[in-house]
Amino acid sequence: MNPNLVIHKGWLELLNPLAKDELKFDNDYIETEIVKGVLYQGYQEGNSIELIKKAIINVSPLTFSSYSLLAFSANNINNLVYILTTYSVYFGSPMRLINNKTANAKYLEVLVRNTESRQVEITYLGQIYYVTIVIRLMLNICPKLKGKIKLQISYFPFDQATKYQFEELLGCVIEVRQGLMKICIERVVLNYQIKTRDLDVYDALLPVVIRKSQRMSSVDIIQKCYDFLDEQETLLMIDNDSLAKSLSITSRTLNRRLNQIHTNYRELIDKYRYERAQRLLESNHKNITLIRVRRCQQLYACI
Repeated sequence: MNPNLVIHKGWLELLNPLAKDELKFDNDYIETEIVKGVLYQGYQEGNSIELIKKAIINVSPLTFSSYSLLAFSANNINNLVYILTTYSVYFGSPMRLINNKTANAKYLEVLVRNTESRQVEITYLGQIYYVTIVIRLMLNICPKLKGKIKLQISYFPFDQATKYQFEELLGCVIEVRQGLMKICIERVVLNYQIKTRDLDVYDALLPVVIRKSQRMSSVDIIQKCYDFLDEQETLLMIDNDSLAKSLSITSRTLNRRLNQIHTNYRELIDKYRYERAQRLLESNHKNITLIRVRRCQQLYACI
């Protein structure tokens, strides 16, 4: 079960509550293309905004089974963010939540990583759907987060009036800007205790979520590649063969597995290189000269 090709059925049930009766309850995951199809149909019919808004309102502790219930039983916001980022593979989809671990004094930054290589209208709809549900889940868990979250996004696929509606529903500011998509949480709230915290529930569910996440991570080829690339000081010496070797597979096998999830080595590297450059630019610990040097090195490696 490749997490880049499947998605938790809760994503579909939020868009279409009637789908709950049609889904097999012995399987928590469905093909990602099914959810994309519902979003795209809504886009074609001109009601994708209402579709996503209704989904936002319907988020509950049971939406994503053990994962969302574990989040509701967390002790405080810091613990909540840890759960959401460490086990985000549980959601399925090509999206991941990453603790950016920057030195930003005001905000804790959660990077929203989309490993899809092709950005089209349905991709942007999917991104908005994903990130708004995550934020609403956090708000439902701790209403005190209202006004303490900022969503930074490079493209918002709706008009300004709709943007205001989403900000009201999510209790956050949506900032359209160049750069990586991030959920920024004010650090002053990180120690806020959650009213629904329950240590017994937390201790019972944590092993379940860990096991499921580990099973899914073990076949997440994109994340494995990103983990290896993160460890490299420079990408100058990285090529298809060296990346495959780091995963203990042949380059042919790597190409085949990437092709299965509709991407390839070049698209993966280009996507990673862009994210890495953006993270360098946004880091408070890097001077602009170093950024330029490393960026030139990375570009030279492509030639």
